[in-house]
Amino acid sequence: MSSTDLQASAPGSIMFMGEHAVLHGHPSIVCAVDRYIHVTLTPLDSQEIILESEVFPNKTYALTNFPSKLPLEKPYDFILAAISEYYSKLKQGFKLTIQSDFSPNLGLGSSAAVTVAAVALLEKWLHDNENQENIFQVALKCIRRIQGLASGADVAASVYGSVLQYQNEKAKLLTGYLPIVLLYSGSKLATTEVIARVNKQKTDDPEHYENLFNQLDNIVHQTQDAIINHAYESIGRLMDDHYLVQEEMQLVNDAIKTLIEKLTAASSIYGAKISGSGLGDCVVGLGEFPDTEEKVQARITEKGLYYG
Repeated sequence: MSSTDLQASAPGSIMFMGEHAVLHGHPSIVCAVDRYIHVTLTPLDSQEIILESEVFPNKTYALTNFPSKLPLEKPYDFILAAISEYYSKLKQGFKLTIQSDFSPNLGLGSSAAVTVAAVALLEKWLHDNENQENIFQVALKCIRRIQGLASGADVAASVYGSVLQYQNEKAKLLTGYLPIVLLYSGSKLATTEVIARVNKQKTDDPEHYENLFNQLDNIVHQTQDAIINHAYESIGRLMDDHYLVQEEMQLVNDAIKTLIEKLTAASSIYGAKISGSGLGDCVVGLGEFPDTEEKVQARITEKGLYYG
């Protein structure tokens, strides 16, 4: 990295409590994990924007194509949305080099993490600004531009780190640590697709879903108190209750069910549930668990966004 390069790193995240309900203004709990996406910005003398990744093919765009002529195309759609926020300030080209500690298929909030890191670099480079609240708001705007409906909980975790209570774009620190284990189900269904399914079910039976979301509210509020008091047995029971609601929301497939049964059968696990939108991704358990093929080596991290 040269003396003119800038680097920012943002952690991935998991939803610990309150999935789906958080999209409708209900409270949730989100955790940053110690697996990061690292983005380096290198200024160029040319009028090109070069995107490099160790996972995806490299892409080059002409600066003059921003913003109207540039499609927000995969796999760099979130990065391109971030760049588009700053196009009027760009006087020269640059290269963004993206490296990740984890696969984008694991459901660890990679889209939020890479967006946060990219926004942070552009703010630092163009405005010499490291204000976290501003980075959060711009990154959330980019996420919503691509995904549509998005709570921003994963964005908050990538910016601030730790274990957070999150509701309506406001985050509050609960603790810097929880003993968790993640098991990957082996597949991932697009978050937008799962959200669309749940929203259709909610539209078809609004009274039932309002009751389910109220159940999740109670679980989240009780879990917040239990986390603050380090009452792991209580948290575990509440995770099991949360999972029952997720089953009722039709978010459980065979792979998830098998992993939940595997976790809850272990005496060292207090409780388990789906982490994320469901029908894929990971399940999360509270406690310790022997190494398995499915295990994702990730732990809660207190550190959010940082600059290299």
